[in-house]
Amino acid sequence: MLRLVFGGGVTALVLAASHALADEPIASLDPEAPPPERWEPGLLPVLSYDSDLGFGFGAIGVLARFEPGFDPYRLRLQAALQATVAVDAAGDPHVPYHDDYVRMDMPGLLDDRVRLQGEIAFNKLSTTGYYGFGQRSLRVDFPDEVLETSENARRFYEYDKMALSLDFFARFTPFKIERPGEDPRLELYDGTHVAYYWVERYPASKLEGDEQLRFQDSDQGRALRELLHGTSDHPRIAKSFGILWDDRDHEFAPDSGSLTEVGVRLSPGVTDSLSYSRIHFGTRWFAPILRNYLVFAHRAAFDVLAGHPPVDEMSQLGVLFPEDFGGSTTLRGVPLRRFHGRMKLLGQVELRGSFPWFEVFKQRFQIGLTGFVDAGHIWADFVDQPSLDVDFERVPFTLGTGGGLRIRWADTFILRVDGAYSPTEQTPGVYLDVGHAF
Repeated sequence: MLRLVFGGGVTALVLAASHALADEPIASLDPEAPPPERWEPGLLPVLSYDSDLGFGFGAIGVLARFEPGFDPYRLRLQAALQATVAVDAAGDPHVPYHDDYVRMDMPGLLDDRVRLQGEIAFNKLSTTGYYGFGQRSLRVDFPDEVLETSENARRFYEYDKMALSLDFFARFTPFKIERPGEDPRLELYDGTHVAYYWVERYPASKLEGDEQLRFQDSDQGRALRELLHGTSDHPRIAKSFGILWDDRDHEFAPDSGSLTEVGVRLSPGVTDSLSYSRIHFGTRWFAPILRNYLVFAHRAAFDVLAGHPPVDEMSQLGVLFPEDFGGSTTLRGVPLRRFHGRMKLLGQVELRGSFPWFEVFKQRFQIGLTGFVDAGHIWADFVDQPSLDVDFERVPFTLGTGGGLRIRWADTFILRVDGAYSPTEQTPGVYLDVGHAF
């Protein structure tokens, strides 16, 4: 499977002023700097392509308020409307993906001790992946002639998920060290998630089959009764708590320092069968080999789910920064949502090289090259579930390797182009996105 993710930030390079994109006003480097108190709007088209999702289109609007004493801004509002159009193996067009949101970010409150963030969102993905549970779940490649004639084959590893959600985070800084550049800080966060999910299982799909197997009196049925939940429409409420230590020398392109998170997510379950908890530990470390030009970066994460989490939570990790297990930021070259399970272990290393800065039309740019290796393992349950092990030829870990190009514009905008290949999945990946993978 070839994946190409083309974010809206790319078109912003051509169609928006840098002030509307950067989280810091880079015009302060120019003698004609803008006034310190100002509103800065921006409207950016979104153009994208993904071999799973199709061609994407939409728009992102940004409104930022800058005031002295607030870093990087006083208030930032961002709204987006995005959708994709694809043609399936039978030649029929459809709209698999839709994502709309409004986001609010208020940093620097109470003398830079409090940051408030919120989002209201609607999203729909009619090709959400489900392949079963555990490291040895099986992925079958159907022949092209079967995919062209059978909708059941095209939908076998998919289901339709739609969600309307409201998220709010309050981040508190009880301790920080004043120094030039970024201040090392300890943060505590408190989050709330309220949502309603609509789930449609396709006929004869893997998810529909496993839902039926849950009711059988067999080892596989008993295992699925423990693991498979949230396969029909349901509301969801969750609270998140955590602690962050951040001593990176730069938020977007660090040369040194670390970012470590320990987070907990608790859901009492609006319905009795969907109460669950998540515990996450993640750390990212950055060490300069040649400061400003060559950096070694690595990331490690361990994620545990207990209780009865919905099926989509089983393919994610993280609390404050939730991500899918597989895809452009975790296991590059591995299909998105390829694996589901209670426990996930992730390790990533990157070697990031950068060339000297240069200017184009008084704007600063930097070109960089990156090589990376991603590795992960997933456990279906806390105890062995041999009835769910189907692919016995699979190695006990998942690997993604590759390299890419980085184009940095000023301090906060980084265009990332990665080419990847997973030797364990035997699948390639191409990712064009904004920001480092971690």
